[in-house]
Amino acid sequence: GDKEGASPLLKVHWSRLVVDEGHAMGRGKYNSAILFASWISAERRWAMTGTPTPQTVSRSGLTNLRGLLGFLQHEFFETRLDGDRVWQTCIAKDWNSGCL
Repeated sequence: GDKEGASPLLKVHWSRLVVDEGHAMGRGKYNSAILFASWISAERRWAMTGTPTPQTVSRSGLTNLRGLLGFLQHEFFETRLDGDRVWQTCIAKDWNSGCL
């Protein structure tokens, strides 16, 4: 595609993409910050935060963790590799039943 009107941040392949307030990257699978960050080409993605993931023992804590993993783009959880199914069968099912 044509990148002429694109942000300069999207025109560079970065060694690292470091995001401060990384806990905000987990607030939802499709928020605008995660969406924009997913467009940035980077070898590695780091999320820095001093704020713990909220409600880590509840379903919303699991949603935050999934959103953060979406930002990190780890291949194990990539949607293109059926990552949503992997997430549901390997993590969410046991988390929701209290096994994790």
